[in-house]
Amino acid sequence: MYLYCGMSDILDGLLARILKQESDLGAKLDSIADMAFVFSVLIAIVPAVAIPMWLWICVVIIASIRMAAYLIGYKKYHVFSACHTYANKATGGLLFCAPVFVYWLGITPAGIILCLFAALSSCEELLIAVLSKELNRNRKSLFKQ
Repeated sequence: MYLYCGMSDILDGLLARILKQESDLGAKLDSIADMAFVFSVLIAIVPAVAIPMWLWICVVIIASIRMAAYLIGYKKYHVFSACHTYANKATGGLLFCAPVFVYWLGITPAGIILCLFAALSSCEELLIAVLSKELNRNRKSLFKQ
């Protein structure tokens, strides 16, 4: 099921772009599906892994930054405002591969890599929410529309 969810997340966006079927609703649903996937992993997989306290603290800080970005976006645009930046996509890919990274590298190195990418993408999302005058869910980065 884990593999199916991850692959369908990758393929739906790719197919939408190839078939020229991108839509605002599709972008919203993709972000909601991503959050549902993360929460499902937290509920189903995380209890089976011993996660150090420092990693939990990082997760809470990163989640707080991301929630601040979403709240600012909602206040400015009156809709859910998650962006599909390169950094968010890279972080999603790394999170999807997290079980493999933990197996190969161990929890500490894998946690550091994942937290760095997640923190950078969350900070970028926050800056986009603060600095943008209009919502563009398909914005590629802070520096590129």
